[in-house]
Amino acid sequence: NSQYPAQQIVSVYPHAADKLRVIPRGCDGGALARENISADAVSAKRCQWGVPDAAFVILCPARVTHLKGQHVLIEALGQLGSAVRPYMVLVGSAQGRDAYVAELQALAQRVGLADKLVLAGLESDMPSAYAAANLAVVPTIRPEPFGRTCIEAQAAKLPVIASNGGGFRETVIAEAPQKGGTGWLVEMGAVDALAQALKEALAMPPEALFQLGENGRKNVEAQFTQAAMCDRTLNVYRELIG
Repeated sequence: NSQYPAQQIVSVYPHAADKLRVIPRGCDGGALARENISADAVSAKRCQWGVPDAAFVILCPARVTHLKGQHVLIEALGQLGSAVRPYMVLVGSAQGRDAYVAELQALAQRVGLADKLVLAGLESDMPSAYAAANLAVVPTIRPEPFGRTCIEAQAAKLPVIASNGGGFRETVIAEAPQKGGTGWLVEMGAVDALAQALKEALAMPPEALFQLGENGRKNVEAQFTQAAMCDRTLNVYRELIG
């Protein structure tokens, strides 16, 4: 589903290189389009989270587990000082990892952000969750083969900060807004690097963040739609029977 696992396979089985076909995952852009989410739905989602309408919200869409790096996000925000206090909404199930949840809560308390941490749990309405946020952060500490949340966030016109590894390198364009950028790629597991990216994102004027979001939407429409994924899959069948 990306060049990253393809390269891993070729490194072990070089004779299989000509048999590999890369088909990136796709998402339903229409369902995630921000313009298709009502203001009432956004307000209701923020109310569910206990977040004020005017607050800046950082969404971390992932299972609550150590390898997804939620602790790195909390530590990084803790470095920014008391003047910068966005909400951190962790959307995803902990699946019984109570010890890690307690670790995150204790860490947020230690860095003075306990009142800004929202453990939202399993979310059934991700389009509204993305629409209710201002920035998506995917701070995994281990490379992922693809990472669908990065393209979902971009489809929802959210700027993205992601770890610089695995499939994220192929989905997030780490450039300035005026150069077609969609967000930031930061060193995996590096608190300082993530803190710097967060600082830049939070200091950006609204129009620059908006442009990153617009670029992200175009990026998904060009490469990561469900229709494109299905077409590429069918092309493999056509190739085999042709």
